[in-house]
Amino acid sequence: MQHAAAHLEAAVAARAREGVRRIGLLLVSAAFLATAAGFLTVAMWILLETTYSAQIAAVILGGLYLGAGGLALYAALSPSRSEREARLARAQAQAHAHPAGQKAPFPPLAEAFVFGLDTALRLRRSRDR
Repeated sequence: MQHAAAHLEAAVAARAREGVRRIGLLLVSAAFLATAAGFLTVAMWILLETTYSAQIAAVILGGLYLGAGGLALYAALSPSRSEREARLARAQAQAHAHPAGQKAPFPPLAEAFVFGLDTALRLRRSRDR
């Protein structure tokens, strides 16, 4: 019993060390990326300001950062593939299982249409095999 506990403790400690290592590397990489973004922003500003004007340079750089931030926000707020699949599975389970006495999730005409479509697709699949 003590051997299993010691093994579990060692496994937890190893995972904790791996997590700390990963977080440290992520922080270092974030610092390098932020520094690179700063240098690239300054270089792009100098190039755009000498080619066009300060106002045009500000508009272009602001637009680039706004677009990048918008894409990052969209990626952060959009559900992952596994979340979408889980949501779809829940919706399908709710559509197919409504206990007696409980209101159906769809009007009867829509349920009949979906039932007919599902039956036709199943028949077609079995026929095509």
